Amino acid sequence: MPWAGVTGEIATSVVPGLAVPFSGVVGWVGLGAGAALVLAGAWRLATMRNPLVRQVLRDPSMLRRFPLGRTELVHQALLRAGRLPTALAAAQVSPEQWARLRLAGRGPEGAALALAQALGGELGGAIGAADTWTVELPLLALRFARSTRVSVVTGAQVDTSLLAGNPSGGGELAPVVELAIDLSETQTAREVLQALPMRSFVVVGRDALRDLLLAESPVAVFQQLVVQQRPLSELSPYVSSGGVDDAQLFFGRERELRQMADRHLHNFIVVAPRQMGKSTLLKALYRRLSARNDVEVYAMSLFEDDLPSRMGAALQVTAPEGTDQFMTLAAGTRRKPRVWLIDEADAFIVQDAQARYPLAQAMRTLSEEGRAYFVLAGFWHLYAAAFLNPNNPLRNFGELIRLEPLERSAARQLATMPMTALGLSYTSERLVELLLEQTACVAHLLVVACKAIVDGVDPATHRIDQELVERALYRNPSLSDEFKVWRRDLWGRTLLRAAMTGGAVTRAGLRERLSSLGLEPPTELFTAALDRLELGHLLLPDASGQLRCPIPLLQRHIEQEEELEAGLGRDVAECLSQLAAR
Repeated sequence: MPWAGVTGEIATSVVPGLAVPFSGVVGWVGLGAGAALVLAGAWRLATMRNPLVRQVLRDPSMLRRFPLGRTELVHQALLRAGRLPTALAAAQVSPEQWARLRLAGRGPEGAALALAQALGGELGGAIGAADTWTVELPLLALRFARSTRVSVVTGAQVDTSLLAGNPSGGGELAPVVELAIDLSETQTAREVLQALPMRSFVVVGRDALRDLLLAESPVAVFQQLVVQQRPLSELSPYVSSGGVDDAQLFFGRERELRQMADRHLHNFIVVAPRQMGKSTLLKALYRRLSARNDVEVYAMSLFEDDLPSRMGAALQVTAPEGTDQFMTLAAGTRRKPRVWLIDEADAFIVQDAQARYPLAQAMRTLSEEGRAYFVLAGFWHLYAAAFLNPNNPLRNFGELIRLEPLERSAARQLATMPMTALGLSYTSERLVELLLEQTACVAHLLVVACKAIVDGVDPATHRIDQELVERALYRNPSLSDEFKVWRRDLWGRTLLRAAMTGGAVTRAGLRERLSSLGLEPPTELFTAALDRLELGHLLLPDASGQLRCPIPLLQRHIEQEEELEAGLGRDVAECLSQLAAR
């Protein structure tokens, strides 16, 4: 019988006839629960007495100082003690940071992967060398290869024989800086690897990797490591030719970029003198348009006049012959038109005008049909065709964008942000203002001056003082070379010197000043020369109409190169000779 009574006792069917008081069962259960609590308490006490746990509880910042190899032990000890979340919070270590730190402690591949993740990059496939992988890095505020390789050095000593000889995998040694993570016992990889011939390394030591993984800004810490180990001239983003390829190094022009890329497709005419930033703007526009799925975008620089051949090369097809083939090649569809970004378009404009505008007319037709749009960038010939020649099909073809100097805030960023990334600092904010004032925020002049600062800075101090800034501005051969272009145009040179001689003057006053020197230029010639000077940002009217050179450095260069009146006298004589020969 399963039940021996209704109250007071419970019988078991497992052992017939055995009756156990209900109160006894409760006692046994209580005894078991108590024993469990005792055991749990003993376990918790034992784990709390773990030296690692006690260290962390006493000083939570220890979590940031344990060697990589002990991270997992610390993790398990804190987990058993039930103190892991509390300890991480006290040490201001996020779960994501801690996870990367644990990953880095699991061996070479984990260390390489953790580094890539912390920098916002990706770890690629393994290379033939032991513990070596490709790695894709994010954009930095330095010139540094986005795609390189990372090798992890382990063992008691650094064994360079384990590293493959060629970073590129080809027959020639590629001039690429490689990364190495030093997990060796001796921590001497930097000295050993940087002594290797024909190789260049940035070495991340064991503790440096730990600190980077725990940093609030791992990219900034990584850039500091790079700056410490590579020449500043190699890393400097101040490059004065070819335009800026990386978005990270693109300053200003946001208004123009939004105007061209973030609304309905349209044709644009971008005019500016050389080195004012046309190429950089078009590269930024290409990046932004390439992110859209409703257009096909192609970019090219025309250093010759053969636009059809360059378009054919861009599409990897035979160059078109005749206008009809050109239109077929250039056109997309209404649903997905093609956008052509054409830099250095002046020579093409001249050639097309000589042929009576067949390609300009075709481009106009395509844009009116909504099958293709064009952004043409150039200087005087493009401007004259689009806005001064009533017979050119490019007249009113697109919206005009005249590139001016950078806004002051953008120019300040250009002068300071790369310097900060390079570990350089100005001794006074006034020096930054001096750079902006003297260059008038003209981007390429600012870049040339900043490049000279980086090249001339004392590597022992990394300080940018007044003497260094003044040398970069006033005794800089590269800047002098930049300014020589003003002399190429006879009439522009003459008008510029005349405007600078005898004080500020209006357009009408400038004609009178030339007339007093015996020079009476035809109105068309005078107006075109002044328009070119204004378009080139060499001579601009102020609010009262007075013509002034807007770039203090340029005016200083012109005044110091030669006595103004003597140079003007020769220019006038040459102009008179030219007029007589017409």
